[in-house]
Amino acid sequence: MGTRNADSTSMKVFALFLILCFLSLNVFGQNTVVSRELEAQAEALRQWPAWLITEKGKIHRQEGRLSDAFNFFYAALDKAPSDPLIEVELARAFLQTGDLALTLFHLDRALEKQQGFANPEMVYDVRYFRADLALIEERYWDYEQELLKVVRDDEVFSSTRDTDLNLKRNIQDSVLNRGIDRSLVLYRIPDSFSLDAHRRLGIYYVQSGRYDQALGHLLFAVLKSYTRVIDEYRTRVLDFQFLSLKDLHTRMQGESGLLAFLESVGAYESLYYLGEAIYGFDQSKLPAAQEIWTFLVQTPEASQYHGVSRQQLESPQTFVRFNIQ
Repeated sequence: MGTRNADSTSMKVFALFLILCFLSLNVFGQNTVVSRELEAQAEALRQWPAWLITEKGKIHRQEGRLSDAFNFFYAALDKAPSDPLIEVELARAFLQTGDLALTLFHLDRALEKQQGFANPEMVYDVRYFRADLALIEERYWDYEQELLKVVRDDEVFSSTRDTDLNLKRNIQDSVLNRGIDRSLVLYRIPDSFSLDAHRRLGIYYVQSGRYDQALGHLLFAVLKSYTRVIDEYRTRVLDFQFLSLKDLHTRMQGESGLLAFLESVGAYESLYYLGEAIYGFDQSKLPAAQEIWTFLVQTPEASQYHGVSRQQLESPQTFVRFNIQ
């Protein structure tokens, strides 16, 4: 009996030994594979150019592998220390971690290196990013200042030439006294990098009760949005003419790309707040605001603003969200 128990115990020990050997070999094999993968990655980082490393890092970031993303971005930065795009990517990665301080740090670094942007207008993407960050942190003064820095580079809006000053006055007088329909027929302002800054500033000024400042920005946002659409449509229909916003949209019903563009740049939002800015600026100009709200109620593409525009037609009012001291 004792011999059988001893034999049984020996067999169990031997089986356990075999299992441990197998597991050790398996772990060793896995570690070897991981080690080879890391060596291959290190070799790739040594061989690849900075732009390719950055692109690979972006893929890691977009797929949530932030540790790998940081490794790639810092490797790219070692190879191209003056490249502002790598700083922007680092800012995006840190934003995903929730570290707003380091996000802002790398955006500041990107601005310091802005001469390295292949396209000079890329600096405005950084400005918009910084504005978004300021809004998240409720730093409203900084939000406004970032957007104003974009607008200051808008030659037409910021110009002090008599012709440009007269143009801005004429546009405002036109929309206040003759309405948005006539103004869109008469005036064009080419789309540019500043469109979104005008839209955001205009909305911000309406929501903080500064209607006189809001008017100019929202007019530029609306005119820039529709100028691009009108110009594009006229390349397809050379003798195209229209009498009103409603007429324009009716003619463009088959142009899904143009209508999608208007939605993507917030044209209907700009129109809604332009109506509120007009009413807040001078309540005697209510008919000009009502013309805009009526269009939004009647336009399927602007369905998001049907309800609030209908409320404004029934009982016009302004809404102050930000109390700026």
